[in-house]
Amino acid sequence: MTSKNMKSTIVSADAMSVFFYAQKGEYPLNTYKLIPAPTPEQLQAIKDRHALLTAVPAAGLPETVNLWKWHPPVRNQGSEGSCTAFATTELREWYEVKTGHPQPFVLGSPAFNYALSRKKEGTLSKDSGSYLNDALNVLVQYGMAPESLDVYGPSTEFTMPSQQAIDAAGALKIDRVNELPIHAPGTTVADTIAHALAEGDPVAVAMIFNTAMYNPQVHGEYIIFDMKNGQTLQYEAHAYVIEGYLPDPNAPGKRLYCYQQSWGPDYGGALPGEGYPFGFGMITEDTVNALIYEAYTITIKAPIQPVPQPIHTEPVIQGLTARFAHTSVPVGQENALTIQTPKSNTKCEVSSTGPQAPYPMAFYDTTDSTGTKVLQMMFMKSGIYTVTVSSEGQTVSLTAKWE
Repeated sequence: MTSKNMKSTIVSADAMSVFFYAQKGEYPLNTYKLIPAPTPEQLQAIKDRHALLTAVPAAGLPETVNLWKWHPPVRNQGSEGSCTAFATTELREWYEVKTGHPQPFVLGSPAFNYALSRKKEGTLSKDSGSYLNDALNVLVQYGMAPESLDVYGPSTEFTMPSQQAIDAAGALKIDRVNELPIHAPGTTVADTIAHALAEGDPVAVAMIFNTAMYNPQVHGEYIIFDMKNGQTLQYEAHAYVIEGYLPDPNAPGKRLYCYQQSWGPDYGGALPGEGYPFGFGMITEDTVNALIYEAYTITIKAPIQPVPQPIHTEPVIQGLTARFAHTSVPVGQENALTIQTPKSNTKCEVSSTGPQAPYPMAFYDTTDSTGTKVLQMMFMKSGIYTVTVSSEGQTVSLTAKWE
């Protein structure tokens, strides 16, 4: 994992690469609002419920599971107690990146989820946090609204979403929420989560909070959150998404679990070997077993046939082509840039100029076996942006507007 003093704004994936500019963190890490932890009685009820479920065997798991290659944009919850809404939104967005549906990518609205989960709990007028299960079930009942229809921020904290946002959310409903039996006899919290990851599903978790999460430590190439380095707060909790695991070089036979945080791209570090943005950390297996008290996966709707990309006039230079899905999109919304190179598995470089300084940033990657690469580009300042694509001595430039 990359040193905390370096920056990257690139997200890679198998079928696509997500190229975005996330907002910088605006809050010191120790000002992020946590949510209430379950009472001892509530925690015991969770464990009793899981005790009736079937344990998950620990054998037969792959050594490494990498689901973070499909991770969605890193977001910033700021000073609201909305971690469950961010975790839920990130979980649903992960399936967008993984499946490539819908196109263009829909940046989800945590404000939408946070309002409706608190409405269900009768606390809409308070920044009270919400239960992870309630936040996830908003996806079943309502779906996920686009950020553009319910923008996250103090002005919307205590208001209900518009009917337009509610109507639009229905396109991203899910089938069900699956509670993992992490406290079932004969297994461990970590093993149960590892099995879900190995089956291809990222896991949203709720955790008794430990202050070491504010400042995960550098250990070799990894940024590691270990509860031994902090204080456990029995009455505070936090939610986030776990997106894979790998062997812990400091604890033979144990794993490090990769988590995506909702504290902006200034948090933690970048994942090893992939040039990913900041906003991530690795949590030790002992910490997983000691602090996580709820874990969930989701089941999305049945697979839908891929949506054809919109057809636009393509600037062509000697066989290299590039096009945006849209010539104009709202600020904060992603716009798919499709690159086609004359040969397969070809390296390409993308740079951008426009109102959002200090970019350009260069992106290096290879196209797939058809010579295609899809980048999701997003800017947070309005204006016209020029994007230049270069590959094997060929160059093409095109523009799009964020407004």
